[in-house]
Formats: sequence, structure tokens, C-alpha cells
Amino acid sequence: MNEIDKMMLEIDAKIEEANRQKEEIARQQKAVRASLKELEAAKRHVEKAQAVVDGDVVVTTTTARPKKETVHVVVEEKPAAEETVIVEKAEPVVYETEKQRKDNTSVGFLTGFATCGIVAMLVAGAWVLNRDSIVGEVRGVIPTPNTDEDAITEDVNEVERADHGMTYDYDNNVVVITNMPYSYDFNGTNDAETTEMGQKVLDAQIADIPVEAPYVALTTERFEALATDTVVALQQKGLQVSSEDVIKYVMIRNLDKLRQDNNELIGKIVGDQNIFEFITDACTVMDAMRNYNLATFDATRSTDGFISATIGVFDETQLARATELERRIYEIAEVYQNDEAYNEKSYVLMRDMLNPLNPVSQLEDGISYGMELVDMYMVRTRFGQDKNNQGFNDVNRDLVKYFVSFPEDEDEYTDNSLMNGNVTNIINNLNNCNAKTRTK
Repeated sequence: MNEIDKMMLEIDAKIEEANRQKEEIARQQKAVRASLKELEAAKRHVEKAQAVVDGDVVVTTTTARPKKETVHVVVEEKPAAEETVIVEKAEPVVYETEKQRKDNTSVGFLTGFATCGIVAMLVAGAWVLNRDSIVGEVRGVIPTPNTDEDAITEDVNEVERADHGMTYDYDNNVVVITNMPYSYDFNGTNDAETTEMGQKVLDAQIADIPVEAPYVALTTERFEALATDTVVALQQKGLQVSSEDVIKYVMIRNLDKLRQDNNELIGKIVGDQNIFEFITDACTVMDAMRNYNLATFDATRSTDGFISATIGVFDETQLARATELERRIYEIAEVYQNDEAYNEKSYVLMRDMLNPLNPVSQLEDGISYGMELVDMYMVRTRFGQDKNNQGFNDVNRDLVKYFVSFPEDEDEYTDNSLMNGNVTNIINNLNNCNAKTRTK
């Protein structure tokens, strides 16, 4: 029996115990409701008796025989209101994962994302905006654009994009934006209230997130508890994902920390499985989370009830950064019908995600990948309102592709998107974890 089988047995046992506790709570609640009904009945009897004492009764007299008088005392009262207990029970909703949709040719827009295809594509791909995933260094910076005409004219490493001047500088590993409609100050403050175009400028939002929280190692016991909590939380939402895939998902989300704290556990969980298949299995959980949120937003036009993309994240500081990122993404959802506000908030958030001074840029690969795949996907697809992204202006329509890329995007975007870089680093981490993993 391998490590993942052992974990699944322990998780099943904990879930069974949780279900027993849930049934016991339900039994106790039923007993309490029965006691309350009995108490209500007793209360009504007391009220009847008090009514008689107070003379608040109606007396009917009937003479049945001469010289004998029968007195009937009738207490008239309104029937007690029937107690109705309404229990709302949400029917489980089955959301297909990429794996389940493999043979379905009519699944619409979501198939264009091809999450699992990204993994296969990256086998021979390259990630230019790379970084050290353990220490969380910034993945790229935005320098002053090069104005040297000779360098710009013949430089094959710099590709011109659209009229607004979006370029990718391969020599310096940066996205360069010229003639942009928004000003942005990496120090987090903007002096001008509006741009020359009269558009409102939003300040970079520096979250108050601790730089160094007390260090807590991710031990095997803590990992098992985290995996169990994640399985239970996703099952309660009705997601049809296996416990085995959820364990892989939790491992990928915390891969950087496990590499430092518990490298041996990685090898035990992966075992002899092909690492690309392993990552694909973990992706099915993120696909299901994203699809659940998409369907929820389509139905309610709100992020209420969303499955948080932070679920399964262990480290306190990383969790705080991811939570702040998600909070701001949910703020964007609130203005999805306002093109100007949607563009402003989206632009500043994406620049903050490239800003080394902002905590939302400092996410480890497994955590960043989940945030891109579940949450930033919603920003690119305009929270289900406009899947062709017509609400974005030209700058944002191009810039968002460096965070979440689709197969139909040009190679410049797919090769250099943040999520694809995350996957590349995850693959490298698995290859270097001294686990007996197969890549072919």
C-alpha cells in the first residue's frame, strides 16, 4: 500500500467520523425541536387554565331535564399556528472536469482553455519570466522602454504588439507598455488624479500582510489534516472529484513548502506515476472549482457562494497574499457591467501582480497557478458576461494574456504567461525532488 492509499484510508475514516458526528448533531437537533413542541403545548395548557381563572371564557348553558342544569364550560381559542420547519437542502451539482469532458465535443467555450494540454505543451516549452519559486522573488519588472532606434528596428527579440505599444522584451524578460491610457507608480502612489485622457487613476493597493509570520513546518500529519479538510469542503459543494485527486491537488498547491519541509512525502505521494499525469489529475480539481464558480456567477451575477481559490493553502503568509488577491478579484466582479471601472481595476491589479513591491506578486508557483486558473480566469472571461472579452480595452485585452493564456493565443503569450511559467516550475520541482517519477 503506497502513501496516497494510506492517506485515502485515513481521510475516509475521518470523513466517516465527521458524518457520524453530523448525524448525532441532527439527532440532537430533532430531540430539541420535539422538546420545544412539548414545551409549546404545555404553555398553551397553562394559558387555557389562566383564561378560566381570569373569567375570559364563553359559557354555554343547556337544560336537558327539568330541575337539572348542566353547565358546559367551553374555552374558545384560536388554533395554534402550525410549526413549520423549512430545511433548505441544496442538491449536489455535478460539474464535469476536463478529464470527464475528454470525449465530449460540444462543451462550448470552456474547452478552449485546455488546462491539461498546457502541461503537455510545456514539456518542450520555455518560460522566460522565471524566478526562484522558494524565496518568492519577482517574476519580472517593467523598465523604461528602450528608445534606441537601432536596437528597436532590428531587434528580433522585441515583438511589436498593437497600436498602444505593447511589447515583450525577451532580452530583459519584461512586458513593456507604451502609450498606455493609465498611469501607474510602482511605489504605490499616483500624484495625478486623472490621466491626460481624463480617466480616473487608481492607486496601487499595498495590502497589510505580514512579511514573516511564525514558521510552521508542513509535516505529514498536518498535510493529512489539510487534505481531509479540503476533501470535505469540496464534497460539501457537490464537486464530483476523487479523494485521490484532491490529495494531489493539495500537494501541488503546497509544493514549494513541501520541498523545504517534507521532500520525502512528495516522493511517497507521487510514487511511480508520470508527473504530467499527476499534474493533470490535480488540475481536474482546479477545473471543477473554476467551472463551479462560472456556473454560480452565470446564475447569480455574484461571487457569493464561490469556492475560494485559496482552499488547501497551508502557509499563513502565502494564504494572506492569496486571500488579498482574491478579494481584489471579487471587487472587479462587482463592477463587471461598468466598462471603465472594470478596465481600471483590472489594469491596476495586473500591474500589481508584476510589481515586486506588492505582496500579491509574491506567490509560490503552486499557489499562483491555482489563483490564475480559478480566479484570474474569471477576470479574463469578464465573469461570464462577455467571453470574447469585448469589455476590455486594447491594453488589458493583451495584458491579461500574460497571466491566463488560451490555446488560440499567439505564442508570445502562451510561452510567457504567468500560469504557464508556474507549471514549468512545478514540473522542475517534481523532477528535482529526488522522487522516483517518470516523465516519459
